[in-house]
Amino acid sequence: MLSEIEKGLEGLRTKLDRIDEQLLDTLKARLECCIRIGLYKREYNIPMMQPHRINFVQERAARYADENGLSKEFLRNLYELIISETCRVEDIVIDNSENRRQEISSSLVGPKRKKGGIV
Repeated sequence: MLSEIEKGLEGLRTKLDRIDEQLLDTLKARLECCIRIGLYKREYNIPMMQPHRINFVQERAARYADENGLSKEFLRNLYELIISETCRVEDIVIDNSENRRQEISSSLVGPKRKKGGIV
């Protein structure tokens, strides 16, 4: 039997698990949007790397950190990871070879994850 303290912690962890689920779904949606962007860039022969866009995204994250009391360094590091993966995915889409399409399919669309959380 759980104590009141353990029940309180369990409730908070359940809430955190729901937030994590939303975060993961949002990251997946972002990558799916990047696939569409990669297809558009391929169709119109637009280079994958768009430094001005990367700067805009990083500056927006820094403003968000300032306005919401978050660490700029944390958001910069987080977006460096997100942007790195985005560039990898767009590069695969733009390359358009069969092997690269299979790579993106298996890395992004892979098996569905189980519901549940961490912590």
